[in-house]
Amino acid sequence: MNERGQIFTLDMFFALTLTVLVVSYSGLALEQARRQADAYALRYSLERTANDAADVLVKTLGWPSNWEENTETLETLGFAEENDGKAVQNILEIAKFGQLRRLANYDNWDAPVNANAVKAIKEFFGGSENFEITIFDENGNEMWNAWPRWKIDERSDAENALEVVVVRRSVVSRYGTVRYESGELLNENGGRTVFSTDNFEILPGELEALDWYIILLTNRKAGLPVEIYINKDPNPPPTHKFNPPYQPEGDFWPEEHGGMDEYLHVGTNIITAVSEGMKATWAMIYLVAVPACSLPENVRLALTSLPATLEVKLWR
Repeated sequence: MNERGQIFTLDMFFALTLTVLVVSYSGLALEQARRQADAYALRYSLERTANDAADVLVKTLGWPSNWEENTETLETLGFAEENDGKAVQNILEIAKFGQLRRLANYDNWDAPVNANAVKAIKEFFGGSENFEITIFDENGNEMWNAWPRWKIDERSDAENALEVVVVRRSVVSRYGTVRYESGELLNENGGRTVFSTDNFEILPGELEALDWYIILLTNRKAGLPVEIYINKDPNPPPTHKFNPPYQPEGDFWPEEHGGMDEYLHVGTNIITAVSEGMKATWAMIYLVAVPACSLPENVRLALTSLPATLEVKLWR
């Protein structure tokens, strides 16, 4: 009788041990399944946020539609070009992207004056600072990018992230935006001809967000020289010592980083062209703005729409 009791107790011990092991492994399996489900949910959330953000950026003007004119009003980002009050989908207004770059710069992201705009940008990306936007040319070369507190020649933290989501959208974009166009300036008689003075506006924040250049087109070298005066009076003819004109030797000016920001100011600016070319020659002048820190040699692309790619990158 005692021996049967011992066998029964031993059987129960093995049964209980097996039960404990099964329950333990079941618990581990459930925990692993829960973690995988959480990871999938996080991944799905990242992918959805990135895809939604990319669509809104390339298909809408943002809100308000002219937010780039006063970034303090920004509620929703959007980079699409405007035509007759409506968004032209997948065609980028590069000045809008330039304003995002300005806000995201390491000097501006944490500045109290930009707090409302920065909050709106974070909410746009699901409340996160872990985002990067890049624009590539048709050959896959990086033209511009922006992420919170970006600096020149540095990279974002995406490379060190646990998980990264990348989405891309095909777009059309100019290298910059044309802010003034003279039309054909015909020098009928040759010699010094002063053309009428025109105005162009620079909005708050644009001097920092954009670099400004002149593009000069002429029918032939006989149309040169052309003098360009920004916020200067060309009459009487100045001496180069005290009031030199801007006299481009090539098809754009100046040929250096930063453009001619130092000659401009927020508000109304004045531009005057003077031709000293031969008879029946013409010139056309464009004032263009490109995102700050752009390559000057690409400035002439501001007059042409080119295929490009917008990339949105999110990570955790």
